[in-house]
Amino acid sequence: MDVVLVVVAVLAAYVAVGRAARTSRPSLKRWGQEVHDTALGRDLVGSVVLATSPLQPARLIVAVAQGLGLPTERPDAPGPEVYVDGLGPDGLRFACTGEGGTIFAAVLKVHAVDGGSVASFHFLEWEAGGAATVVAEMARLRESVREVLQRHAGGSEVTVRQLT
Repeated sequence: MDVVLVVVAVLAAYVAVGRAARTSRPSLKRWGQEVHDTALGRDLVGSVVLATSPLQPARLIVAVAQGLGLPTERPDAPGPEVYVDGLGPDGLRFACTGEGGTIFAAVLKVHAVDGGSVASFHFLEWEAGGAATVVAEMARLRESVREVLQRHAGGSEVTVRQLT
């Protein structure tokens, strides 16, 4: 009788542990994804895109704004949405908003140099709590800005450098 109870107890424990492991896998996977997204977000925030262009600053700013095709007003959408938050003589400001307000902001600064302009793009702020839903938007924005700058670089290389 004692042997039967021990076998039943061991089987019950085995089944319980198996169920717990199966139910925790998605949350463990989600946690791993959040850690990855947070690290990627920190890398994005710590990087800068640098470019030179034969275009004068005002023309390059307009070319980038048109090339990205982002809305120029804050969207009403509940999910993360990137838009041009400001346009000035020295560049563009981008923001991404969600239900809780601004999740990240970025800026493209353009300065005149002999024969054209120099541009730099970087993130100003990032609400890390929104990592899982926003890091892809950050990466997409940086890559889109890099591609548009490359089209207007006049053969110069556009680089992405890590600052931190």
